[in-house]
Amino acid sequence: MLISVLQSLLLYKKNFRYDKYKIIQEEFLLDHLDSLNKFHSVLEWGCGFGRITKLMLTRYSEIQEYLAVDLSPHQIANAKTYLDSIIFLHKELEFQVSNIQSFKSEKKYFLCEVLMYIYLLK
Repeated sequence: MLISVLQSLLLYKKNFRYDKYKIIQEEFLLDHLDSLNKFHSVLEWGCGFGRITKLMLTRYSEIQEYLAVDLSPHQIANAKTYLDSIIFLHKELEFQVSNIQSFKSEKKYFLCEVLMYIYLLK
């Protein structure tokens, strides 16, 4: 199982490309987040293989609680593999397989990040 997850992750990363007509999500997200006061809890919808999760946890040391959610159990497995080197540093990092309709949490999060792209209009 672990070999197939690793093979899938490597294939996904090899074929991952940004569309040249989109603003890169990270630039938009970081510009916005840098303008906010410190935030301590994050709920990320559509974490995929963990690209934004890693970016957030390595850039914002004040994060105390981070929940990464994805509809796909396979992508959650990919994220755990991709983030293996930093998971032990962030005890606050949790993963959950869920869709938005069935998600339930008693916790309140300061920031909710949703996977997105902004299209440039020509």
